[in-house]
Amino acid sequence: HPDYRNLKIISDLYSTHKEIGANRGYIGAFGFPNEQAYMVGKRLLGYYDLLKLSNLYCRLNWRQPVKRRFKGIPVSLEKAIQKASSKYYSVYFSKRSSKFQVIHDYTFDERVSRLWERVHQHFSILCIRDLAYLTWRYMSNPLKAYNILAVGDEEINGYLVYRIRENNGAYEGVVVDCLWDDEAALKALLTDSLQRFAREGVDYALLRVQKATAFYKVATQLGFQERGGIEDIPVVYRLIKQHDALEKAVNAPSLWYFTYGDSDGI
Repeated sequence: HPDYRNLKIISDLYSTHKEIGANRGYIGAFGFPNEQAYMVGKRLLGYYDLLKLSNLYCRLNWRQPVKRRFKGIPVSLEKAIQKASSKYYSVYFSKRSSKFQVIHDYTFDERVSRLWERVHQHFSILCIRDLAYLTWRYMSNPLKAYNILAVGDEEINGYLVYRIRENNGAYEGVVVDCLWDDEAALKALLTDSLQRFAREGVDYALLRVQKATAFYKVATQLGFQERGGIEDIPVVYRLIKQHDALEKAVNAPSLWYFTYGDSDGI
């Protein structure tokens, strides 16, 4: 609301947040500010840059490029192009399927907590992804619906959360969050999600990822690429109290793992 857009309110909220965090024993905080908030935060609130996340996309049909190239094409032709090219991509990704059993419409259960216990030590710093958190974040949201895939059987080897949304006439498949126990499981999850997107007529897939990670490597192997004209997403931090380990960690961005789902914008 315009009445609440002033720097005094922002500063007071930030100070209160720091006080609450200190009382609860937090040693620091991070965030994903938009362009305006980033500049204000750097100048007035003492944000520090942690790292930047790359926006990657993967085209899944040719409807949008043809519409931009040939203005005013008939709707029937547009739909035919979408259907034919989506079918091509769906078949392409189906041929790259793996040995893993894919669980569609997975509901988080105790298996995901066991996955978390097995794999969190492989990541130096990441947000908690146990059953309680994932259920709250993706299954209890009254305003947004998420889809969940998993690979495995008696135990799961990984999960992937995604959403399909419309944006200015284009259909986007957003990879929101992902956790896995080896790269083969990660590849299986991404491949199946791309196949599902193509089958449902999604124009392109999106994800946010940090470079020099397994996630980035596997995604680019499957066809994701950086999108021209779209800037990387800044991740900022602020120490709440002195902590030697955290002070070292913020100087080593490769230790951190973030996804779209670590922010509240999706």
